[in-house]
Amino acid sequence: MPNQLMLGHLPMFLHPGADKILVIGFGSGVTLGAVTQYDPSRIECAEIEKNVIEAGRFFEKFNHNPLKDPRVKVWIEDGRNVLEMARDDYDIIISEPPNPWMAGVADLFTADFYALCKRKLAADGLMCQWLQTYGTSVSDYRLIVATFSSVFPYHAVYRVTSGDTLFIGADTPRIPNFEEIQEIVNARTTIEEDLRRYNGS
Repeated sequence: MPNQLMLGHLPMFLHPGADKILVIGFGSGVTLGAVTQYDPSRIECAEIEKNVIEAGRFFEKFNHNPLKDPRVKVWIEDGRNVLEMARDDYDIIISEPPNPWMAGVADLFTADFYALCKRKLAADGLMCQWLQTYGTSVSDYRLIVATFSSVFPYHAVYRVTSGDTLFIGADTPRIPNFEEIQEIVNARTTIEEDLRRYNGS
């Protein structure tokens, strides 16, 4: 849960004016739901398996029921295809693929994929990607970090839990403004509730 929530909240904290968002992977819908707690005008989600979308109703207690948000558009499609077909640029691209050792997933950790994401970002846009440390060798982790950083000149790794990290990549520095973040949290009770849940209190 901490990782799913922060996948949505962290990029929004770093780019609070973001207006067009793409989330690659629906999962339980928690990440997509976190994004809906902000003010973008368009939020898209690419999910290759329609049964995953249908299962989202079982997580409505936690995911803010994003499928009922009129700003949300879901594509039952491979995320790479959605990016290729996109006519407009995104302010934020969030990628939460399954574990990289699973069949067909490794393509979402390549320089080609990161370059595609970068081409589809607005000039001040950013990318956020999850990478778990459990089941990932040190050499593989280093390789993915090196690949990601080779595409995005400004990059950071955030540790969410002992087994989960989030990559932030952009063409311009993205330094957290903690006063601004606190104002955002104070203004939105749902965001505060998500963070309290994340902190376990």
